[in-house]
Order: sequence, then C-alpha cells, then structure tokens
Amino acid sequence: MSFERLSIVVIGAGPVGTGLALLFRKHGHHIAAVGSRSVVSARKLSRLVGGKPFGTERVFGRPPRPLDLSKVDLVVLTVPDGRLSSLVKNLTAVRLFPVSTRFVHTSGSLTSEVLLPLAQLGHKVCSMHPVQSFPPDVSPRERLATLSGIWFGLEGSRAEERWVSRFVTSLGCHPFRVPKEAKILYHLACTFASNYSVALVGVVEEIARSLRIGQGLRPFRPLVNASLRNALVKGPRASLTGPVMRGGVEVLRRHARAIRRHAPHLENLFEALVSETARQGVQGKRITAKTARAVKAAVKR
Repeated sequence: MSFERLSIVVIGAGPVGTGLALLFRKHGHHIAAVGSRSVVSARKLSRLVGGKPFGTERVFGRPPRPLDLSKVDLVVLTVPDGRLSSLVKNLTAVRLFPVSTRFVHTSGSLTSEVLLPLAQLGHKVCSMHPVQSFPPDVSPRERLATLSGIWFGLEGSRAEERWVSRFVTSLGCHPFRVPKEAKILYHLACTFASNYSVALVGVVEEIARSLRIGQGLRPFRPLVNASLRNALVKGPRASLTGPVMRGGVEVLRRHARAIRRHAPHLENLFEALVSETARQGVQGKRITAKTARAVKAAVKR
C-alpha cells in the first residue's frame, strides 16, 4: 500500500494521541476521526488536525450515523495501558471498521497480543511505540518539533512489522524491532532514559535549593548537557568522571555525611549510584575492582 495518504483514526486525545495526530497530518495523511472518552478532548484535538470528534462511550453504546469509518486504513490506539484491553473489547464488540483496517497501539510495555481479539476478526495488528516523552501543557508546535526524526519500537508479526516500518519511515522517523519477549525490558530502558533521568535532575534541583544561591538549575545546565552529550557520543563508561573514577574515598565520605545531614531521604539513592558508577567503571576498565570496593565502602554507614 502507498503511504501517500492514509485515512487514519486516532483513539486517545491525550499528549501521545495529539502528538502523533499532528505528525500524521504533517506528512499528508487524512485524520478521519478522533476519539476520546471525553468528547471535549476529542473536539479539541479535532480542531488541530481535522477529523470528526467522537466520544468512545457514546459510540460503543450506539454509533452516531454521521460517523462513517468504512474507508479507514489505520486506527492508532493511544490510550493508557490500563484502558487498552477494555477498549479493544469494545471495538471488537461494535465492529465499527472494515476488516481491511489495520490497528496499532502505542504502549511501550504491552505487546501486540492485547490486540488479539481484533486479529481474530481478521484485522492486521501491531504495536508501534514512540521513543519520546510526552509531557502535558506543551504547545502543538513544540510537541510536533519533539517528534521529528524519533525512533519507534515495533512489535508484531514480521509482515506487520515490515508494513509499520515503512509507515514510520514515511513520517521521517526510524523504526526498529523489539522482540515480544523483551517488550517489558525495552520499556524499562525507556523509563530509565526518560523518567529516572528527569528524577535525577530533580535531585540536583533539590540540593541546589539548599545552597541558597538563588540560581536554581541554571549553573548546572551546561554540566548536565555536556555529560549527557558525552555519554551518548562517546559511550557512558568512557564518559564517567568524578570522585568514583578518581578513587576519591575522602571526598565520597564527605558526600555521604552531607547527604545524611541535609537530604537523608536520598541516602539510599546516593549509595546505589556510587555502587553502579563503580560497577560501570570496572566494566569499562576505568578503575580496578579494588578501587571499586574502596569507594563503595566509603559511603556505607
């Protein structure tokens, strides 16, 4: 099938659905309809990308006559994981779409098996997870900019992975295959890359506030940016610096005392990060096992 112009329905009008609908529209696809539990949310997204807005609960009860979905090529389900199974069950029951319509979901942790009831009706199914964060309260222009050239993790049958791969490529993005049995591990990596790295910046901000220098995160931004850039370009183990890599036992002891005095709730996290940094240092042959043991012992009570 040509990807010159697909007719697409997006179900889920939150940040993910909004971002992807904007991306699809930018690349010439037709948004036929936008569905959401809240018809208000559906209307809001419809004003941005076109398509008929509809409330899913109303549709599953009695489809409104003006909603013609007979020529839809692709349905993209962007609802939260906890609602996906019930949504699939309802879609299976009402049969709004022709058998030729493909279904994909965007969950990072769930496999394509959650779409099995639709596959049993004859629909082709796959999962298509965008490797990007989708914070709320972002302008449409900013949201679309963050999706330029991103990667999508695909999981499904090989035939469907090939089809979705071509579709993703047509959006100016990069597809890669995620084995079904490794889907949750893949999502764990995404969570570390996004949520937990953001949480660490939050720790920096919290400690910075206790300094009372009135600058917030600003003095630390170049350091964070350079550290991440080095890790992504040179590799994390080659980019490690600081007291662990120098075997700075006394400095680490002072760090540990400062944590216990000023931020005791961060003590376990601090010890875990020192231990993990030392482990990676040994793996990268940056420090010896003896040095690793010494720095880990230095921060223990």
